[in-house]
Amino acid sequence: MSISKRPAFISNNISSSLILLLIGILCLFIADIEVITHNPAIEFKKMLAGLLHPTLLPWAELLEAVSKTISYALLAVSFAAISGFIISLCYKKTAVRIFCATIRSVHELFWGLLFIQLVGIHPLAGFLAIAIPYS
Repeated sequence: MSISKRPAFISNNISSSLILLLIGILCLFIADIEVITHNPAIEFKKMLAGLLHPTLLPWAELLEAVSKTISYALLAVSFAAISGFIISLCYKKTAVRIFCATIRSVHELFWGLLFIQLVGIHPLAGFLAIAIPYS
């Protein structure tokens, strides 16, 4: 009678998962998970009131906001296409490919959050968040 052993990848996955679980538990002790507001019920009531009675912009302001959003997106994609073409000229180099893969692996939302921290709530943050990963 032969004793069946588990495949090596199952034990590796389980040990990796346990290590990550332990790291996560240890990080809970140093994490800042304190609730800032003294009464979260007030915040939830405000959110519910905004959900039930939303304040909409007048049509003129809404159309202006939408047109600005579309124009910034088109500008960013156009810039990304031009810079992507320039980058493609030296794409045979391994360092360039690694750099491009690293930049592209970060989602646009995270680029946006990063640039909002750097330049504030400004159209430049959105432009860079779209243009950089798509280049």
